[in-house]
Amino acid sequence: MSKDNEFDGFSIELFRDEEGDWLAHFEELPNISAFGDSPEEALLELKEAWEATKESYLT
Repeated sequence: MSKDNEFDGFSIELFRDEEGDWLAHFEELPNISAFGDSPEEALLELKEAWEATKESYLT
C-alpha cells in the first residue's frame, strides 16, 4: 500500500522543527498533525492520528 492510499490522497508536509523533532501534517487539514524523532516515526504517528480521526467521525 502506498503512502497516498494510507492518507486517502491528502498531501503531507514533513519538516524538522527548531528543536530537531520531525513534524508531519496534512496540508489540507493542518490541525491533524504528529511528531517523532525520525521522519518515519512522524509519519507513523500521523497515520495513527488519521485513523483515530476517521474513526471518531464514524461513531
